[in-house]
Amino acid sequence: MEINFKKLEKILAEVLESETASKIYLTVYRKGGLKSKDIARLTKLHPSTVRNCLYELCKQKVLYRKKNKEAKVGKNPYVYFAAPPDTLIKRYIKRLENELNQLARLAGAKIEIRFEGERRC
Repeated sequence: MEINFKKLEKILAEVLESETASKIYLTVYRKGGLKSKDIARLTKLHPSTVRNCLYELCKQKVLYRKKNKEAKVGKNPYVYFAAPPDTLIKRYIKRLENELNQLARLAGAKIEIRFEGERRC
């Protein structure tokens, strides 16, 4: 089965609430171990946009970084890696549950929406 990365990027934009974050996450996930300058080149995004988004994605634990031992100070000293996709899926499901439950409460419904965990055959 062929993966449609444009479609995946759109879905991730919903999950990460940002097209830029989606593009960066997918690039890092596919290539792994990238410096910010490489991410900017591959995504065709401005380097400062990439650095700002990397900071936010690391803060949200969507990406993580490791010090590049070969780098000199101030010269792209970090290499970025992506958190597993299932981590993003679990967070998104939790957010959806919260939003749907808020909506149900506003409507006066006496239900609680909860998605089931993994199902295995």
